[in-house]
Amino acid sequence: MIQKILMVLFLNFIVSCSMGYEYHIVINNIGKKTITDANVYYGDFSSVGGVLPPGVNAGHMFVDCPIPDIATVRWKTDDGLLHEERVEFNKNISKNFKGEIWFNIDDENTVKVHFKKETK
Repeated sequence: MIQKILMVLFLNFIVSCSMGYEYHIVINNIGKKTITDANVYYGDFSSVGGVLPPGVNAGHMFVDCPIPDIATVRWKTDDGLLHEERVEFNKNISKNFKGEIWFNIDDENTVKVHFKKETK
């Protein structure tokens, strides 16, 4: 019985993450100080990020899950403090968005979202 439940949950996850979404997540340090442990989280998704010196970004390519209404961005400043900001952004883009979603972190420890559409 448990195996059947696990199989159903697994198949639901596979279907929900294979609906043709193709976008990239980019975490960008626009501040003047290094940040560490930078990541974007939502649902079962967790981006790569890590250590970002000033002016440096890190990306997670080809995310194939629905774009959520809210994402959580977490990072540490050079004083070791953990910062977290929940960012609402889905209402600003279409469900079939293709391109890059940039999470820009500044020295005031705020996050601004910027969208770069894919061009062909």
